[in-house]
Amino acid sequence: MKTMKRSLLNAFVYTLMLGANASYAQSEPRIGVTIYKYDDNFMMLMRKEMNKEMANFSHLKWFMNDAQNSQVKQLKQIETLLKHQVNVLAVNIVHANESKTIVEKAKLSNVPVVFFNRSSDNQALESYDKAYFVSSDPKEAGRIQGELIAKVWKSNPDFDLNKDGKLQFVLLKGEPSDVSAERSQAVVESLNQQGVQAEEIYSDTARWRRTLARNKMNEWLVENRAAEIEVVISNNDEMAIGALDALNAHEKRLPIFGIDALPETLALMKKGEIAGTVLNDSSAQAKAVVKLVSNLAQGKPALKDTQWESHSSKTIYLPHIGIDKENLGQFLP
Repeated sequence: MKTMKRSLLNAFVYTLMLGANASYAQSEPRIGVTIYKYDDNFMMLMRKEMNKEMANFSHLKWFMNDAQNSQVKQLKQIETLLKHQVNVLAVNIVHANESKTIVEKAKLSNVPVVFFNRSSDNQALESYDKAYFVSSDPKEAGRIQGELIAKVWKSNPDFDLNKDGKLQFVLLKGEPSDVSAERSQAVVESLNQQGVQAEEIYSDTARWRRTLARNKMNEWLVENRAAEIEVVISNNDEMAIGALDALNAHEKRLPIFGIDALPETLALMKKGEIAGTVLNDSSAQAKAVVKLVSNLAQGKPALKDTQWESHSSKTIYLPHIGIDKENLGQFLP
């Protein structure tokens, strides 16, 4: 009997605690964040910046989640966050083709959702008046990368190894997605617009990852046309560094260009091992995401008290900057 009374008392106390916690939780706006992969180098930088910005909004409750590059895991995280009645979702999506599913879940709960950094489906965004996207314009990234390559190419005649006046390149792509495709197309178009004749020797996807890029570059360096490669173009810095690893293993030097301006890349540029990169501003993106979701969580318009202009009613793009040896010093710590 004593055991039963004790159990009932414990259950009663636990219920009171739950009620108190629920009441407390509901008094402060809650924001659910899910990031596609914590150990992605760019997302590590962005998450660090987001945490700094979150400190300015200590009256809000933040729930951070690592999807570990699993769309299944991310969808479960979103379901759990919605079940616990978050006021807004911030989603760094694993796969863009699941945007519609996530938007539908958010819409059903009448919860705003801000996708960030990784591309989302435009139709999904347009289907919900409380869906937004914060990132950088992939076409702009490719265009600036092309301008950077053209500038370096024209000022270094020795890069034209076969002296045919053409830039023979290999291209490391991210994923079979809009972002990768747009960066890839834009960089080649930009080279042509700068008066540089460009010829692709090899191209393939390495899914934004250093190890896969290293493996792919190793394959290309033993192919029949390996000797024709003059420049390495990469959709991001991680893959650019992977290509550098492969070139070093083969004791070869070629100009390499990436996108993101990771600290490691800037250090390699200082040593002359990477020729250029494009700043994909993790700090600016983090500030924009945190400000938008904090506004929405408090029932304010998404862009209230911000300096960012919406590319459309749904999208905010942060600008890129090309970096080579001439302006590298501005970006080094």
